[in-house]
Amino acid sequence: MRGRVLRLAGLAAALAAAGPARTDRPAPAPPPPPAFAGAARAAARPGDVLFKAEPMFWARLAARFNADGEGFGHVGIVAAGDDGALIVIHAGGDPARADGRVQEAELTAFLATAREAALYRPLADEAGIAALIAYAAARAAADAPFDRRFSLETADALYCTELVWRALSLAVGKDAVPEKTMRAGAAYIALDDLAESPDLVPVWRSAPDGPAQIVGRD
Repeated sequence: MRGRVLRLAGLAAALAAAGPARTDRPAPAPPPPPAFAGAARAAARPGDVLFKAEPMFWARLAARFNADGEGFGHVGIVAAGDDGALIVIHAGGDPARADGRVQEAELTAFLATAREAALYRPLADEAGIAALIAYAAARAAADAPFDRRFSLETADALYCTELVWRALSLAVGKDAVPEKTMRAGAAYIALDDLAESPDLVPVWRSAPDGPAQIVGRD
């Protein structure tokens, strides 16, 4: 025991001699965008719904709630930023640390860690698209928290598919996802529930050999 105490004391002395931890190290560079990010940006327009699959923990967990246990793990709404560049409004962050919220990200940054992505376009008129974007932007401006309970009973906190569902339902004037997944006796909007909405049509999807245009569903 005495030897262990001496070793710990020696380690403490060495750390003290080394001085405080450096804080001037540059932040790690962001990952390069995937090859398809430019094609996604070119195909997107404000109001589109952008799905992505990525290796991050929460995205992989969300994908497991899909009917086949795989596929897309996150989603957001495309909008135009103050400078005209395309952004994505989404409910994201780390729910476990309670810092998740509705937020904005530049479209390429949103796709930075994505393995694949797809764009779906709402079947809504111009006024509906404007209402969809306005709802999402207002939730982002309010820093609406991520809904860690994944409940559709309240609208003050939102999870990713819930944000899109509420915005899309406002745009089309009805429930845009009539077929919802049931989990523990409660309705939940899985990502494939949203992708199968009768009020969305697929318009673009990434592919291993380059971007692929999609016309309608299979």
